[in-house]
Amino acid sequence: MVFVIVPNSCVENNHKNKKNKLILAVVLVSLGLQIVMECIGNSSVSIIMTHLAPFFIVWMFYREDGVSVAISYNILYLICGLMALFSSFFCEIIKSQFPIEYIEISALLCVYSINCIFILLILINKNIFYKIYRTIKTRNISIVFLILLTFFLDLLLIFTKVINSSKEVIYTSCVLIIIVLVFIGATLYFAVIERRAREIEKLNNALEGRIEELRKVKHDYGAQISYLYGLHLMKRYERAGELLKDIINGHNSINDAIEISNNSDSVISIITKGIKHNGINIILDEQADLNNIDITELELQRVLSNIISNAVTAMDGQGTLAIRTYENFNDIIICVRNNGPMIGNIIIDKIFESGFSTKKNINKEHGFGLAIVKETVEKCNGKISVTSDIEKTEFIIILPRKKV
Repeated sequence: MVFVIVPNSCVENNHKNKKNKLILAVVLVSLGLQIVMECIGNSSVSIIMTHLAPFFIVWMFYREDGVSVAISYNILYLICGLMALFSSFFCEIIKSQFPIEYIEISALLCVYSINCIFILLILINKNIFYKIYRTIKTRNISIVFLILLTFFLDLLLIFTKVINSSKEVIYTSCVLIIIVLVFIGATLYFAVIERRAREIEKLNNALEGRIEELRKVKHDYGAQISYLYGLHLMKRYERAGELLKDIINGHNSINDAIEISNNSDSVISIITKGIKHNGINIILDEQADLNNIDITELELQRVLSNIISNAVTAMDGQGTLAIRTYENFNDIIICVRNNGPMIGNIIIDKIFESGFSTKKNINKEHGFGLAIVKETVEKCNGKISVTSDIEKTEFIIILPRKKV
């Protein structure tokens, strides 16, 4: 039941199923699990089959929003699998405290009671699970990594089942739990690398498009120059001058920078279009809904335009500026990252102070932008921080969600 109700709460509203379809999905999942147990029994293969069978049934009901189902189901399965490992570990401790004739009963009661309480807590606190789901989804963690992680967990559960008769079950369980945690950490690390690789791939694809555009311009220029040369030979200099002026006016709008955005109508996209960033590539990856934060559009514009303008100035017409938004439980995070020059430690400690500026500030006209940014963010109960090294400078803005 939990593998149907929880994914249903995570999919988009227009894809949520009504009560009768939910009941049908629960019945089919239960039948599928029953058939698996009847055909395969309590073997090691049954662990993988009980993972896959419910997933495909649930996916069929929500295939129009398959990505959300895949993410929510595998997160839930991962949590339940880890809980199974912990309950197995706890079960071995309980066994040692009971007489031999009560060991099996005590073990079953221990495992089933822990799992039942855990599932009940998930159903009661679906909103907490939804926040976990949104946190993972908006960070663009690869679905493939998530699925591989759940299958790795299956292998650990199978391994636990095989060695369950060993005398050192508690020690083995501890080792398995550590392996799982290390694998999760490694998966998250490689997921971050993959996300950055996707950013580079998008930028390369956009550059290919720009190169193709420049090839066309080159071809066009070739034909036009040949025509101008013909006018020169005919000594029609006035006409040649007029055409040359038209050529210059026709192509002087070509921008050598790339802008990639997954939401061209968003506030952030509008801000970046309003700031001159010739030569600087812009990547916008917006995964969070900025309408859900308790800040006005004007305040958000004031905050981001100051940070982006400062970044563009520091980058001096070259490099890449990446802006990401994602969710983190009760907050929405805006990350503005550029690969411009490093900000020194002395400067970075004073960067949000009113009146502080690295520019010539004889008339005291500079040094208020980032101070206003910090004041605005904190007025909205948010936080802002900045880090800088030789590879990147990154501003992190954390803003709380609106209270429903």
